[in-house]
Amino acid sequence: MRRRTVLAMPLALAACGREEKKSSQKIKIAFTPSYTVSQFYAGYEAGYFRDAGFDIDLDSSSSAQSIPLLAEGKIDAALLSASPALVNAALRGSRIKVVAARECAAASCSGSMRMYVSRKAFPNGILDMHPLRGKTIGNSSLFSQFCIDEILRASQMTEKDVRFERLDAGAALVAVSAGKVDAVYSSNDMATIPAEFDLAPGPRLAETLPDHQFGFILFGPSFLDAPVSVGAKFLKAYFRGTREFLGGKTPQYLLNLAKENHWAPGTEDRICRQGVVKDGVVRMQDLRTFAQWCFDNKHTDRLLDPAMLVDNRYLDAASGGQA
Repeated sequence: MRRRTVLAMPLALAACGREEKKSSQKIKIAFTPSYTVSQFYAGYEAGYFRDAGFDIDLDSSSSAQSIPLLAEGKIDAALLSASPALVNAALRGSRIKVVAARECAAASCSGSMRMYVSRKAFPNGILDMHPLRGKTIGNSSLFSQFCIDEILRASQMTEKDVRFERLDAGAALVAVSAGKVDAVYSSNDMATIPAEFDLAPGPRLAETLPDHQFGFILFGPSFLDAPVSVGAKFLKAYFRGTREFLGGKTPQYLLNLAKENHWAPGTEDRICRQGVVKDGVVRMQDLRTFAQWCFDNKHTDRLLDPAMLVDNRYLDAASGGQA
């Protein structure tokens, strides 16, 4: 369920001298609830965004919901994964920019971004996709479909070699556990999957696309119309929290998520954090790979040049200490 919607004031006001120095600029940030936004919460709970002059209103929603609102200026920034909706928005000329990377399929994180199968059917798991030929895979999103397609490609297979059933992420895990589907792709760390599901691991995205970036920070018109220094301050606050999260800090958000989802004690400490991008530098080839998949699978009517989507000025300013 999405949280309350508050129309953000133009960020350009934050840079003009008419405001009180101690006043905060209200901005609205969209994200998909997951442990993968914990680095943001590390900075948010520590007050780093407040110290930078931002009063943040949080909106939990999907990428499909958030991209149009971001383009219309009804939200100011978003923490989202790559999606056909984002690529199509860029092709239409929408005023949305990727300003930093935040998540990747880390080669060092063995427990996430991978296929899972039932241990009853495959006691030792599977090393490649060949055992799933002709079988049914639970699929929760177009991004999951991209990941599955890339994992299939590593086994010289395609979508034609398997069947798909569209299920939401939670239902897909339950379905493979119950034997209703044969496999599922999940971005979740295996430590967060209930042991009673009795799932065994399969191939990982990182084996095909090592350290592939898929999660990004997006700015909409209000940030893009403001001086670069405003967006740079936001990024400095974000990456300050990121460094602390990578250093072992666990935000209350993650502890609450563990409780709500009935994770085993200590799971929040066992989650691999190396999938968090420390410096925010965007790897253009990763966006190019995803844009090519969107085009090849007819999710877009033409191929996107990633240069249309990425704006490095804010990260450059934040990294250079100009914010």
